[in-house]
Amino acid sequence: MNKLYKQFVQFSGAMLMLALVVAGCKKTFDEPPYKDGNPDLQVTNTLAELQAMYKGSPVDITNDMVLSGVVIGDDKSGNLFKQIVIQDNTAGINIQLDASNLNAKYPIGRRVYIKAKGLTLGAYGGLLELGYGVNDSKQPVRIPQALIDSFLVGGSSGNVVAPLELYLDQLNGKYQNMLVKIKRAQVLVADTSKTFGDPTKGQAYVSIGIQDTTKGSLVIRTSSYANFTATKVPKGAGELTGIYTIFNTDNQLVIRDVTDVAKMTGNRNEPVVPPATNIELKTSPLLINFDDIATDLPVGVTVRASASATYLGNDSIAAFKKAPLKWADVAFGFKNFASGTDMTMDSAKQVAATNRALGVRQTGAAEAGVAFVFEIKNTTGKKNLKMSFKLQSLDAASTRVTTWAVDYGAGDTPASFTAANATGTLTTGGGASNNTVTVDFGSALDTSNNKVYIRIVTLGKTSGSGNRASSAIDDVQFSWN
Repeated sequence: MNKLYKQFVQFSGAMLMLALVVAGCKKTFDEPPYKDGNPDLQVTNTLAELQAMYKGSPVDITNDMVLSGVVIGDDKSGNLFKQIVIQDNTAGINIQLDASNLNAKYPIGRRVYIKAKGLTLGAYGGLLELGYGVNDSKQPVRIPQALIDSFLVGGSSGNVVAPLELYLDQLNGKYQNMLVKIKRAQVLVADTSKTFGDPTKGQAYVSIGIQDTTKGSLVIRTSSYANFTATKVPKGAGELTGIYTIFNTDNQLVIRDVTDVAKMTGNRNEPVVPPATNIELKTSPLLINFDDIATDLPVGVTVRASASATYLGNDSIAAFKKAPLKWADVAFGFKNFASGTDMTMDSAKQVAATNRALGVRQTGAAEAGVAFVFEIKNTTGKKNLKMSFKLQSLDAASTRVTTWAVDYGAGDTPASFTAANATGTLTTGGGASNNTVTVDFGSALDTSNNKVYIRIVTLGKTSGSGNRASSAIDDVQFSWN
């Protein structure tokens, strides 16, 4: 018995030592105590305050910032990939995570706390994201899986976030990454035969056009790897819920699954959007100014993104910021600026000025393909069309240079554009300027019964370094014989 007892004591001691060694080798993170399902972490900032830190360039978070929000989007359906979206009562944020099956730990309705020190706030196509540093394109990188638990702490489950009820023309950047509800929505007639995604995976994403009974438009953008990709889109009208996102100036909605469109079963209202209006050349010269753009853009004038030499561009009127803005406003978008007739105006005078101009601010994520477009009904009986306008560089601190061009295309959906003969300085940036540009179309557009689209467009990237320009146009004039 003494020998057996001695062996038992030796074995027990060895097991105790082994347990201590294993415990000593296991890596752990400091986990705060919990109360009522939530960790005892003091939230220091709202998500709106986080968003306000972004001024157009990535921001490394170096202070002990703690954020909190409820998950409104996870990867359960496959429509979100390696990311979750959280929202508090002020704003929302997209968190990039290099892991799969995130819904097992961070499902919709779970509160999440973010210890943000060491993370980076950046943007992809204008959509704000939290990540772990940035790549060569200055876009946030996913937080490595091994580090996720050192930044994210899960809290209580079963929380409900009520969607914000908005009309389509109310959507703007402050609602990005938030759960919204469009009360009266319907799929564009041209898209009602489609499925949400491409079951063949020929396209990574499919965009479905949405309209309602007010002005404004957006698309439902769905991954072809979502588990509802082969589901037919609804043909009726009703409530549409989803996470509002942006890509440059395009309004997009990400649905979590088909329950977000389950109420789109009512009677449609056709036509929902009034027929497109265009410019009629009645009396020469025809002057278009932008003094009333706080109400609406002039008839026949649109702003476009993602334009190319063969594509007119995506209509971005829903993302146009109607409220007057100062010249140094750095956020991307088409804007209502004071005309640059007096470059000495301070920011207060810029906002209050009655002489307005139609402008745009570029960012690193959205440089090329922005355009001011003029849709002319036809040129029947008109010859020798000419055009002039003021091209203005409004922010004196802008050092990068944007090069513009004037081109034109004919028909309802032109597939190619021809460079026009433009005279004058066609650059903005490198300081403030207000230049007059003249364009002579010669006989190219004489007596056409088709629509004519004329664009003031930048198709390439900016040159130089530093801030990008706040560019604007004003006093556009057409004349003809």
